[in-house]
Amino acid sequence: MKRAWVVGAYGVNGGNHMNYHIARVCKEIFNLETLSVGLNTSIYKENNIFNHKRDFEEVSLKDFLEGHEESDILISNPSFSDYLLGYRARCKKIMYVQHYNTYRRLDLKFDHYVSVSAFVKQYLSTVYSLDSNVISAFTERPKTVTSFDHKKNSLLVYSKNRQARLNYFNNSQKKFLNIDEVDYLKGGINRDEYLEMIDRYKYLLTLSIDEGFGLVSLEAMRRGLIIFGFDGYGGRDYMTRGYNCMISTYPDWESVVKSINHTTAKQSMCESISDNALITAKAYNRSNFEKAWAKILRQYI
Repeated sequence: MKRAWVVGAYGVNGGNHMNYHIARVCKEIFNLETLSVGLNTSIYKENNIFNHKRDFEEVSLKDFLEGHEESDILISNPSFSDYLLGYRARCKKIMYVQHYNTYRRLDLKFDHYVSVSAFVKQYLSTVYSLDSNVISAFTERPKTVTSFDHKKNSLLVYSKNRQARLNYFNNSQKKFLNIDEVDYLKGGINRDEYLEMIDRYKYLLTLSIDEGFGLVSLEAMRRGLIIFGFDGYGGRDYMTRGYNCMISTYPDWESVVKSINHTTAKQSMCESISDNALITAKAYNRSNFEKAWAKILRQYI
């Protein structure tokens, strides 16, 4: 029986979360025996932040290398490029490239490359002369969304644990804001709790300057938040300044501050942007993700 081996279907990052759902497609749509190859932090843990169940047997890299067959299929992220799985695995191999800087040199011996955004696709083409499909990350449909006028009139800051930029914001930029309350989004918390928390806010400031896609911003837009800060490059697929966000390009900090002060002073403008953010984010859903991946996988199954 053909098997699917997904590297890092479990773990703490958004990339692991997408891999988990690719594994689901392999198992539920194609009825493949599906296994997760656990590497580094990409292993199953009880009480994990995504509430993933142990739906797939987890095996070691050694188990995969010794146990896979030519008829199988391997799906991996580029962050595991140093393991040279493209060279070592005998089966068909698909790489889901969810970022452009999580690896030193890309493993170039995979059979198929899928990019998470147009920016990543362009990067692969420019640097490695690779062609790739684009399959965007997705966000789940919320159980409820707090209406914009009932949200907390505060700015929620997302720094992606980049302390230098957070310090610069706090020490040099925060004082120029015409907004009374600023809170901070902390990582490592349960996904459901985190999503419920961001839903309470009107505004999100993202200080992350390099994103393959930018799932946090999309999840906030799916709850009607107005996004300020930097587009991270990958976010340009779904962010349109003045329509569904008020994003800026790095390193234009002056634009960030001006955008926050100008926009938050005009609540009718805010409501329009919030509505458009919701509409945009709805298109990035699990159903479209699964259909796109099924189309790719069908070529190798």
